[in-house]
Amino acid sequence: MTETQKNTIVPHLADLARLELSAKEEKRYEKDIAEIIDYVGKISEIEASSKPLTTTISGVSNVTRVDKVEQSDLADELLVCAPKTRDRLVSVPKIL
Repeated sequence: MTETQKNTIVPHLADLARLELSAKEEKRYEKDIAEIIDYVGKISEIEASSKPLTTTISGVSNVTRVDKVEQSDLADELLVCAPKTRDRLVSVPKIL
């Protein structure tokens, strides 16, 4: 991050957030934001291309089940509880 960027980023962010910062606060936040940006830059230098993007360090894999349709009478039982139904759907009053 260049010195010019350091000097303009905090006022720009403060303007976007509608914040009024004193000169002392701007100086402090310039330092904090510069450290954050430098850290993100270090992360981007990490060589991770040998691993797939979905690799986890825990070794846990996604467990899925087969999605199968089963007949159930639950819908009919629930429709009995509705105050008004039409074509096996719950009917509600219009609001608009």
